[in-house]
Amino acid sequence: MDASIMPTIPATNTNLPTLMVTERCSVWLAEAG
Repeated sequence: MDASIMPTIPATNTNLPTLMVTERCSVWLAEAG
C-alpha cells in the first residue's frame, strides 16, 4: 500500500495517513483469508 490509494493527498506529512491505510488494509486482507 502507498499514498496513491487516497482520493486526496493531505496537505501535511503523508507518513501517518499512509500507515493508517496500510494497517486497515492488512487487517482486511488477513480476514479475507
